[in-house]
Amino acid sequence: MLLQERTCSMLLAAPSIFSLDYVAFALLLQAGGLARYCGDGGEVGIEDSRTCPVCFQVFATSLIRRRHMQTHTGEQPFKCSMCEFRCARRDSLKRHAIKLHMMSPEEFELSYGAR
Repeated sequence: MLLQERTCSMLLAAPSIFSLDYVAFALLLQAGGLARYCGDGGEVGIEDSRTCPVCFQVFATSLIRRRHMQTHTGEQPFKCSMCEFRCARRDSLKRHAIKLHMMSPEEFELSYGAR
């Protein structure tokens, strides 16, 4: 079987993250997506923007999927101004500040800006 056929059929099989097929699939996604590689003009199997292209988990909204993608990238853009704590989400920083630094929700909004 050609690599192209194998890779395109992987979308339906949801490969294990430890398999070589998964690694090849992930590299193809990073290099410009499967649509061009499979030659069909569209994202095969990932038609929905609510599906994670890395682990294939489906989310209720594309916003939740975008937030989920940080688990794969390791991005932690929120930093506590009082200690070295970093996190991926603002609500996690707020919970940290309130519990650890005894900050009120109002103080947090003043310190970190209202949404």
